[in-house]
Amino acid sequence: MIIPIRVLVCGGERSTDREAVFAALDGIARDYAARVLPSVGAIHLTIIHAARRTGVDPFADEWADLRKVSVCEFPSSWRSSFAQRNQQMIAEGEPDVVLAFPGDRNALDMVARARRNGVRVVFASWPRRHAPRARLARERD
Repeated sequence: MIIPIRVLVCGGERSTDREAVFAALDGIARDYAARVLPSVGAIHLTIIHAARRTGVDPFADEWADLRKVSVCEFPSSWRSSFAQRNQQMIAEGEPDVVLAFPGDRNALDMVARARRNGVRVVFASWPRRHAPRARLARERD
């Protein structure tokens, strides 16, 4: 049996650390494979992101392409705000986990929406001073 796992990736447009994105996505894939494989079979990952041309989204695309992983993009529309798109990504993308990289208010909004909707959030590469206060754990379920 194959279990689908949907990973929503978010972070600032100024993120330039390709290796950090690759390492975090590899870690998520390993983590879910270890949880699922012993009991039921294999996993099929899908990466969800906002289709930005800069930041973590292109690195997530490259990672997915190299590993033959599906991608689901939610490009921006001039008619909607980032908050509306974030809500659409949560509602329609149905992520199992949000992988959050340091970023702008868009990324923080996504983390807040994920938590309100009961979606697991994993923080990747957050310097201590920039992580959301009182929620610095590497992962929150």
